Amino acid sequence: MTPAAPRGRDTTDHRLLDDGERDRLEQRLHHALAVFVDSPQASVTEAAEVLDAAEHQLVAALKDRRAALRAGWQGTGEQNGVSPDTEQLRLTLRTYREVTERLLRA
Repeated sequence: MTPAAPRGRDTTDHRLLDDGERDRLEQRLHHALAVFVDSPQASVTEAAEVLDAAEHQLVAALKDRRAALRAGWQGTGEQNGVSPDTEQLRLTLRTYREVTERLLRA
């Protein structure tokens, strides 16, 4: 059984990529850096491919996060005939702020 989260603390996972995918991208980038001396062109090509893969994965994850947030408060405006309460809207607003601020700092 998972222990309950302390009151008032948000336990939402704020990472857009899971650990495994992040590790794979980091390993690929490390490999690209490691082969530079022997094959500079291949090294740069591989690094570009890693950045491209990271971009696509981050954009997809961000779209998924945005869709999940939107579904919680938008849609028909109600779920099962009940509008989202103020606390749910406050938490959703906080999440929008946190995600946007993280993107602006990147």
